[in-house]
Amino acid sequence: MKKPDITSSNSWIIRIGEQILLIDSGADREQMKHIEEILKNTLAHPSEPVLLLVSHAHMDHIYQGLIARNQARYRYILCVQESGARALQSGDYTTTAADLLHLPFQKRPADISLLTGDNRYKGKTRTVPIPGSYDLCLYPQSYETSSGITVISERLRFKNDEILEIWYTPGHSKDSICITYGGFMHLGDILFATNPAVAGIPGWDPAELTRTMIRLDWILKNRPISIIGSGHGNAQYYSLMQPHLRIMEEELLAMPPVIRIDTVFIRETVHYALDLIREANRIFPIIAGRIMVLAYYLEEIGEDPAAERVSSLFEGDTIDEFLSAFNDFYEAYRKGERIQYQVLLKALAITEKIQCHFPKDALESLIDTGMLRRASRLCTDFMDLVSGNPPPICLAKINLDDMFTDMVNEQNRIHSDDDIFTAAADQELFSRVLMHRIAHSIGARKVRIRIRTDTNPVIIADKDRLFDFFSALLERYNDATVQTVIIDTCRHEEKVIISFQPENNDKKSGFLYEIPGALIREVRSAGGWIEQPYDKQTGTIIIGFPTRDEKS
Repeated sequence: MKKPDITSSNSWIIRIGEQILLIDSGADREQMKHIEEILKNTLAHPSEPVLLLVSHAHMDHIYQGLIARNQARYRYILCVQESGARALQSGDYTTTAADLLHLPFQKRPADISLLTGDNRYKGKTRTVPIPGSYDLCLYPQSYETSSGITVISERLRFKNDEILEIWYTPGHSKDSICITYGGFMHLGDILFATNPAVAGIPGWDPAELTRTMIRLDWILKNRPISIIGSGHGNAQYYSLMQPHLRIMEEELLAMPPVIRIDTVFIRETVHYALDLIREANRIFPIIAGRIMVLAYYLEEIGEDPAAERVSSLFEGDTIDEFLSAFNDFYEAYRKGERIQYQVLLKALAITEKIQCHFPKDALESLIDTGMLRRASRLCTDFMDLVSGNPPPICLAKINLDDMFTDMVNEQNRIHSDDDIFTAAADQELFSRVLMHRIAHSIGARKVRIRIRTDTNPVIIADKDRLFDFFSALLERYNDATVQTVIIDTCRHEEKVIISFQPENNDKKSGFLYEIPGALIREVRSAGGWIEQPYDKQTGTIIIGFPTRDEKS
């Protein structure tokens, strides 16, 4: 049974002779009802044992099974690898990811601890009696790969002498196992272990996961596997598995130290995601609107082919659908229908989709560079954060006088009439120059800037990020019909204070004077800080930057 949701895993039911096995019960109540309907029609009597094999003891894989076992609706024999069994018996909310998934549980011992230390390292065969039924025989096996990695399994022999093999494959969690039976192999969540916001969850171990990649490669080559099942998503054919493992190995090699995924990280990252989506809801419609207006003007002057090309560059409606989907998802979270971890994963999925549909390079001559950089960084900075990569920041000495000059020049950057006449002989060049002229006229700002700088105001900052913050703030002033903004700089000891104050501001303009979270992060990423988010009386915003780095 497939459950395309991180809050509940897939479930697999296997019959071996007279024995019924359930691999992972999931955490969804309706899913468990469906499982028990199948059991009702399959078991000769409710007292017959059902082996509940747990791929790993995360609550999305086992929660409903624990409830069903406690209620004794059927006779579930809970089989968990030793580490997971200890976590269940001690009520460990962290190791079981119960805290991430908001699924508290009562302490319960497993009936059978699989692949225990004694069995893994001492090779002890054991027999586990199933009261009122039969004795289950477990035979440890150990193999050596060509690279010297040990592959350990435990074979379960049933009454009809059929064999199911359980493999010790930690990495995603300490208790992760794989299961093979005939041509079927169940991998648990190993296939997702390098994904952002999955790498770093409790029990995640990159060194052990690297070894498990080798173990899986050996198993696939030495067992007649044809179908691969996993904890989430669709089953796969064997032929697709080897390329997937190679990709995972490359991801592990390139992976930086991963941030621990816990409730604090999820809460803070969801706040980041909300800032990202709010800014995306503002900036992508601006880009789409400018493209649409440009196409309109090109059609008006008879440049229909150019208008068609421009219209096809940016899938504004598609990105809008992605953002609307996230907004709907977040509204469901606010109603208590989702959990924070789901919001984080949804934000990741939406961000990846936006990245795939945002043609930054193709838009460079039509949309100002700063806006494109900000739109792109909304995605890349968030993905870097969740993946454990620090955002790329290049701190250097910056003369603010020079930066403000660049900012004014960028604002006024537009091809002249002479440029258009010069390009007239070359149709393709003429079209590009004309589009540039129209495009940048559409985005031209009307807010005036008055700059009052201290003597030689030099700061340490990331120039591009600081430039983009200035540009974004001026866009907001412009959108709020602020006529003039005064920018003051003042050196104070080892920092420079930069203030932005609307001159003769109309209080009815609708500008709230509060820096959005996305721009606060931009200032911090640029190496600065917020001295004053906003002043309700004057509308002044103040930021600060160091005048020298700590090493100087």
